[in-house]
Amino acid sequence: MSYQTLLFEIRDGIAFITVNRPDKLNALNDQVMLELGKVAENIATEPDIKGAILTGAGPKAFVAGADIGDLSRQGPFDGRARAQRGRACCGASRRAASR
Repeated sequence: MSYQTLLFEIRDGIAFITVNRPDKLNALNDQVMLELGKVAENIATEPDIKGAILTGAGPKAFVAGADIGDLSRQGPFDGRARAQRGRACCGASRRAASR
């Protein structure tokens, strides 16, 4: 599976996930959150994956936080939808960690 904002590979039973937006200090936008959720689901359902390492691309930041540029363009309903997507991503991560 390929991703727009993440690099993903499995080596020796370890999943290596890299948020790959160094020009934005790896800030989290909707696409990153969607893809992180998909990766977490993949990790949760793949029996050969025994662990995961999450990193950020570039020399300056792991993840700067939310992408402020995206936040500035959203309305109140967009904010609620963004929060729900974030919760879904966290839920997928918890499922991956608990298997």
